[in-house]
Amino acid sequence: MKRILLLLLALCPGFLGAQDSVIRSLFQDPAFQKRLAYSFAINTEIEPVIQSAELQQDYTALAQMAGSDPARAAGLLKQIVADESASAQFNTLLGNIYFQADKKKEAAAQFLIAIKKFPNFLRAHQSLAVIYLQANRPEQAKEHFTRVVELGGASGDIYGLLGAVYTQLEDWVAAETAFRNAVMLLPRQKQWKLGLVQALFAQQRFQEAANLLQPLIENHPDEEQYWTLQATAYLGQQEYLKAAGNYEILAGLGKATPEMLTTLADIYVNEDLNSLAAETYVRAYESSPGTGVETSLRAAEILMQKKALPEAHTLLSKAQSTAGDALATEDKVRLLKLEAKVAFAEDPQSVEGREKLEQVVNVYDPLDGDAFILLGQYYERTPDAEGKPQNELAMEMYKDAAEDEEMLPLANFRHAQLIQRIYPKDLSRIREAITLLKAAQSMKESDKVGDYLEDLERYAKSLGS
Repeated sequence: MKRILLLLLALCPGFLGAQDSVIRSLFQDPAFQKRLAYSFAINTEIEPVIQSAELQQDYTALAQMAGSDPARAAGLLKQIVADESASAQFNTLLGNIYFQADKKKEAAAQFLIAIKKFPNFLRAHQSLAVIYLQANRPEQAKEHFTRVVELGGASGDIYGLLGAVYTQLEDWVAAETAFRNAVMLLPRQKQWKLGLVQALFAQQRFQEAANLLQPLIENHPDEEQYWTLQATAYLGQQEYLKAAGNYEILAGLGKATPEMLTTLADIYVNEDLNSLAAETYVRAYESSPGTGVETSLRAAEILMQKKALPEAHTLLSKAQSTAGDALATEDKVRLLKLEAKVAFAEDPQSVEGREKLEQVVNVYDPLDGDAFILLGQYYERTPDAEGKPQNELAMEMYKDAAEDEEMLPLANFRHAQLIQRIYPKDLSRIREAITLLKAAQSMKESDKVGDYLEDLERYAKSLGS
């Protein structure tokens, strides 16, 4: 189950990092745009007042012009705000025109001037907060969204956007509080519910996240994301069969990815449902045959560890028949060694297993130490046609394996063990074994090899005395 836990850790950051795309899609939502625009309506209690009736008329005319001819309106407004005594309303109107034209830097400058002139200017704080949020400047966004709330401008969306800010800051308790307020005020706004799920995931409160996702699933049963997130929450609770149920539903909807199917199969292995696991590994492989060889080979190794040999054989056969000659050399070698291991597990003296290993070293990789070690073990336990031991041949295999630097420690260890077993009274051969073990230790220290070396040195002394 280690891989499932690693998957959970890998999935959560990706999920948590999706906040930017959620915010981008939210700003494209017409209903959200309408609510946000309404929140920008003038409130004279927290807005600067334009004292002159003439200037008020100018402001009204320019506001109307901003909708039909924003470039001209911006030009006239720049002339007005050049006078530092001009009302902050004009700066905000010019900032809004810049904002609509995606000139965020110029817009922010005007909103800052407006706030300097009138510190309680709620609309300017709100506009500036949105700009900072979209620019991924959460500290500044937090400052201005918080000021909006203090000035009485809180709404479901403001709380939701504040939650998004706290998400960027990874302040998960504050994000949870903000999103809960948003959900309370806008219970149908699914983005804020997902934001709350994010905050709960980050705090590893998986059961609450799973419960929160349930009504979303019931109302939107075809929404892949909800099923996936709930499955991940179940994994976090170690409710593996519940997670499996979600993945099976996704598979039934035709929305399960190869990664999901592989995770589902891993769950079945963990629950000792080996036949079902093998079937699901095959489904994962078939759903992405171009990249599925690795999946099948890894799956076969897992099933072998669980002693599910028929299922492992099924997967290997599937990989062989589907990929055929298209297998890369590395995958072909790995497949042959796995097939040999399955054959040896069924019959320790399997000729088929030996032939597959010989194919590895004679055709694909003459320095494959792993294959040579497997051949050495085969010859140790398998007599020749006349029933004689093949220990010398086994030692030759271990010598060949030691040519692979990575496999040298294990090869020398096996070689030394075999020498002691067949030449227990020959001091020169025992010293040869000691030399092999010292070479293994110099390459990679191991307590197991070190202990054996000490024992063998004491034994050699007893032979020499």
